[in-house]
Amino acid sequence: MPKPLTTTVRHVDIRRLARDGLLTPGNSFSWEWTRDSKLLSTIGLVTGDGFILFGYQHQRYGEDWTPVSQQVYTVATPCHYGGVRHWFICPWCGKRVALLYVGHKLACRRCNGMAYRVQRENEHDRRYRRINALRLRLGWVPGIAFGIGGKPKGMHWKTFRRLLDEYQRLEFAIVGHEAEMLGMAGDKLRDML
Repeated sequence: MPKPLTTTVRHVDIRRLARDGLLTPGNSFSWEWTRDSKLLSTIGLVTGDGFILFGYQHQRYGEDWTPVSQQVYTVATPCHYGGVRHWFICPWCGKRVALLYVGHKLACRRCNGMAYRVQRENEHDRRYRRINALRLRLGWVPGIAFGIGGKPKGMHWKTFRRLLDEYQRLEFAIVGHEAEMLGMAGDKLRDML
C-alpha cells in the first residue's frame, strides 16, 4: 500500500499561527478546515509558554470516535536578519517541524509515514513539471503544444540560451517518449485486429 500524500491529510502550520498572532500564551482558539463553505473538521488549540495543547476527536475506519488531547512543545529560533522562526517539536521523533499532521496521532510527515506528491512522479512526469517551470520562467504559456516563445525583456541572452537549451533537451525527451508510447499502442491495436 502506498504512503498517504501530505496533500490528503489535514495539518496545522505553525508559520500561519505565528503570522496570525495566535501563539500568545493563554490564547484559546479553534482551527477549522472547510471546502466550499462547508465545515469538514475542527480542532481546538490552547497556547501556553513553549507549548500548544491540541484537542480533537479522531475516528478510524468504522470505529467509534476517540478523543485526543496532546501537548506539543514549540521553540523559536532566531533568524539572521532579526525576528524569530517558530517550530513544533514533533511529539514522536523530537525534530523541529513547521507542520503537524492530524490523524490517529499528531505527528510530522515522517512519523506518519507520508509522502510528497512529487515522490510518486515518474521520470516522464518530472520532465513535464520541469518544462512547465521553464516556460513560466520564460514568460511562456505552460504546455509544449504552444511552441517556443521569445526572450523575456530584461533577461540576459546567456541565461535565455541556457534555459532554451534545457527546454529543448526536455522537449526532445518528452516527444521521444510520447512517440514510443504511441508506437506501442499502435502495435497493441494491430495485434488486437
